[in-house]
Amino acid sequence: MTQYQFDRFKIDPQTVRLLKNDSPLKLEPLSFETLLYLVENRNRVITKDELLEKVWQGRVLTEHVITRIIYQLRKVLDDSDNKESCIRTVRGKGYQFIADVEEVDTEKAHVPARLTTQQLHYKNWILGLVVIVLITTTVWMFYKPTKEVVKNKKYQSIAVLPLKNSGSTDELTIFSASVVDYLTTQLSLNLNMKVIHPDSMSLLSNEFNDIWSIQQATGADYLLEGKLIKTSNDRIVIQLHLYEAENSELLPYDLGGFEFPYPRTTADLNQLYHKQRITIRDIIQLIKPGVSPLENGQVQTADPEAYRMIIRAHHLMRSDSCEGIYQAEMLQKQATERDPNYAYAWLQLLVNYFKRVWICGESTENYQRALAVAEKIEQLAPGQYEAVEIARNAILVETNHVEEAFEWAKDASWDNPAALSRKIYALRFAGFLKLARIHVDRILQLDPFFYNEKPIHQAPNTVLYLNDFDTHLSLLAPPGNAYHDYYRGLNLLLSSQTELANEVLSNTIERTPDDLFGRFSKALWLILEDQKQQAIGILDQIEANRVAMKHSDGEMTYKIVQLYALSGAIDQALSLFSRSIDQGFFPVTYFMTDPAIEALRNHADFEILLDKARTRHLAFAQRFNLNPEITNK
Repeated sequence: MTQYQFDRFKIDPQTVRLLKNDSPLKLEPLSFETLLYLVENRNRVITKDELLEKVWQGRVLTEHVITRIIYQLRKVLDDSDNKESCIRTVRGKGYQFIADVEEVDTEKAHVPARLTTQQLHYKNWILGLVVIVLITTTVWMFYKPTKEVVKNKKYQSIAVLPLKNSGSTDELTIFSASVVDYLTTQLSLNLNMKVIHPDSMSLLSNEFNDIWSIQQATGADYLLEGKLIKTSNDRIVIQLHLYEAENSELLPYDLGGFEFPYPRTTADLNQLYHKQRITIRDIIQLIKPGVSPLENGQVQTADPEAYRMIIRAHHLMRSDSCEGIYQAEMLQKQATERDPNYAYAWLQLLVNYFKRVWICGESTENYQRALAVAEKIEQLAPGQYEAVEIARNAILVETNHVEEAFEWAKDASWDNPAALSRKIYALRFAGFLKLARIHVDRILQLDPFFYNEKPIHQAPNTVLYLNDFDTHLSLLAPPGNAYHDYYRGLNLLLSSQTELANEVLSNTIERTPDDLFGRFSKALWLILEDQKQQAIGILDQIEANRVAMKHSDGEMTYKIVQLYALSGAIDQALSLFSRSIDQGFFPVTYFMTDPAIEALRNHADFEILLDKARTRHLAFAQRFNLNPEITNK
């Protein structure tokens, strides 16, 4: 049997293992097979069609699966100090493995001499000791105090697939999506495991009919799929199946059908909620027996039509299309007019105003509307929605009230990830990156999936600002979130992984060409392609629109500073750099190390602007009795 060695890696086809410095690495089977095929055929370019035929054996899949596999392999194999990946992308053709490979025939390897009787006795004694230690360890693990923290715990995961819909009406499609939302929310609430929402698997959408392929792509321990059937005008049945991944097999469990009337009255609506809870309890008990399911306390409405409006609005906003966001606002306002006490409808309206700023690049005056809505929500459901506190914190930080935001967040509980996140946001703006990183690590200790399973407001930019590129990549949401994907592309560019950056940005532009971060991605992609004048043109349009819309978020302004600097527009970059500091974004420690603005550091005005940020950083430290992370000159 032949083994393949390159750099510090060894591929062992017989044991299906990839080793680095003789230590095995965790690699999903399809990734291993792809790598092995590329190495075995390294003398030529392998097309995506050939990979699909040879590795996936002709199964009908999207090419995005191959892109994801290549991306994962590069993360494992490529040295961040090496500018060239060992897997070369040949645009329009495929991939080629280009690292130097040595083939080793294991059958010719040295066979050790027979052990002596004394050596055998010694070996058996050691084995016996190992067995005793293993038994002791196992007993200890079973009987140790349950409150002790288990280090390096392997968190299980469950992937929730979209419900198949036997009907074709928009109403049923939206309704089935709402059931999936409820399932993922309740599973996240009740289980100490990663819950993968269908939105996080957008690149795998063509494979949702192939359970095994989804399991291989996600590595999920459980998969939940179901079908929604409208048996009559008034009756709906949801059939659910759970699959457990065990020993390279998927063990199926039929959870049965759940029938209820389509909600046309208050009684129907309550019965729907009740049936969903029963379903969740059955699933939770099957996965984790003995767990007592919790309630999330969502405020309900007695008006089924208002309920349907909010479901439709929620899914109009899901795609982050500005047109969908505008349509959703009309439905949200109609729902709150029908039932002024429907707190969840008001919450969706709050989210709408945030998306207008972040996705559509509209005026930060929307934040004032959001604050008014937040007060309404607190009147109806005080303390019930964490999103209200998140919104208030973000609004203060992004409207140049960083000190006030930190005043509210500085006493955050060490055991509350969301509260720590709000504290981190202010610390990041003020340049206390080392202190913020300590809080990031605490969040990950409490909830390892806090960042990569959450939307815009919880991007792990603190880690990026410390130039810890590998950790930042590992914390980003899966591909498909335009905001996270832009930062994924920026990360890869700054860490000299340009081929990967190109792929990520190209996919982002294709999915969301018109939203704010789609345009940021287009500008960054043009910079990569050395089309810097075209990039500057896009940035000029973005900035002109932001000025017209009175968009005054300092961190957003700094994003444009980075892109101007990377494209060589130094004067525009310096002008906006000054404005971003005036708007309350003053992480002076990042300004001194950010690779994106390297071109600004030799300019005479740079030190003057740095002093502005340093002054506010030091004042912040004095006000809150913090240790400055930079000293005065």
